[in-house]
Amino acid sequence: MGFSVRHVHLAGTAGPPVCQPRPWWQNHDATGGSDGTWVRKTLVPRLDAEGLRVCIDHRDLRLGAPLVLEMGRAVEQSCYTLAILSPAYLTSNFTELENVLAEHLGLEKSQRRLLAVMREDCAPRLGIPARLWLEMTNDDQFETDVACLVHELRQPPDA
Repeated sequence: MGFSVRHVHLAGTAGPPVCQPRPWWQNHDATGGSDGTWVRKTLVPRLDAEGLRVCIDHRDLRLGAPLVLEMGRAVEQSCYTLAILSPAYLTSNFTELENVLAEHLGLEKSQRRLLAVMREDCAPRLGIPARLWLEMTNDDQFETDVACLVHELRQPPDA
């Protein structure tokens, strides 16, 4: 598996967590891709350094467990699912499932559980453009952008 579905599941670190302080993201693009490398080598280490727990398929899903069940567990146990939008993201059928799971859980709990970052220009499905997303296409703006992302991920999903 490579990277296509970029979901990070996060929650705040202060006080007793309402949900696990984890972001969730998963990789499905068979070719890998620069967005997957960016997530694994740049974004996730920075979120980890900020004290946010990130749930990532290659280190947090249980080996041998059914993938769809593990994806559901990751979404349920995380406060946020962070979709890292790119052309590769749009090619994976798993992204649609993860989005639906996060959106459904958000509706059930009256929370915003699905957040999005635009990493590479693309035209996401109808439900994503209806939301505000964080533009992170310019690496020169990374420090400013990641500070905004960290701030948002520390907020409770029902804020």
